[in-house]
Amino acid sequence: AKQEFKNSFYLGKEKNKRTKAKQVLLAVRVASLSPGDAERLKIIRPATGVRQMTYKDLKANYTPIDTAAAKPHWQAEYDEGDNRCLHAPGSEACSGASCDFGKRTQKIHCLKTTSLLHTMCKAIRCKRQYKITGRLDVVRVIETHEDADADAAAESNVVIKLPKSGYEEIIDVLQGELDDAGESDDDDYMALDG
Repeated sequence: AKQEFKNSFYLGKEKNKRTKAKQVLLAVRVASLSPGDAERLKIIRPATGVRQMTYKDLKANYTPIDTAAAKPHWQAEYDEGDNRCLHAPGSEACSGASCDFGKRTQKIHCLKTTSLLHTMCKAIRCKRQYKITGRLDVVRVIETHEDADADAAAESNVVIKLPKSGYEEIIDVLQGELDDAGESDDDDYMALDG
C-alpha cells in the first residue's frame, strides 16, 4: 500500500448528498507514533481543515487528480465553506441559519481576562447556578484585524471559550461582579473538585 500512495489531491468518487458536488481533499502521509498505524494520512479539506484518514478509506472513496483539476473544486468548496453547516437538510440537530457546525470559520464567545483561573471559577459557578449546558474551554485565539496592513502582527491570547447557549448569563454575572468589586475588596474563590 505504501508504494501505491502519493501525496496528492483527491476527488470523491461519489457526489456529496448535501452539496451535490464531489468533494476534494489534499492527502499527505504523516509519521505515526502509534504501532501498527502506518497507513494514517493527514487530509486537508478546503472548508473544514485537517483530519486523519486511513489509506484504505481514501482509496475506497477518492481518486487522485492533478493540481490543475483540483483548483476549481477546491475554490468552490472554500467559497461555500461559510455558507452552510454540515448537517443534512431538515436535521433536528441543526439550529438553522446560525448553525456553524463544520463551517470554515465559526463565531465563538470568549472572555479575555488578566486572571484566567479566578474568572474560570466564577464562570463555572455561574454555569452551575443557571444550569447552563456546554463546556467552558481554555483556548488560544489568534486575533487578526481586517483593516490592519499585511505586516501587522496577529495578537495571540489565551481565553475562556463560552458555551453557545447561555453565554449571555455568564457575561452578565461576571460583569455584575466586576461592577460590585468597587464596593468590596472581598474576592470569592471557588474550590474545584473533579
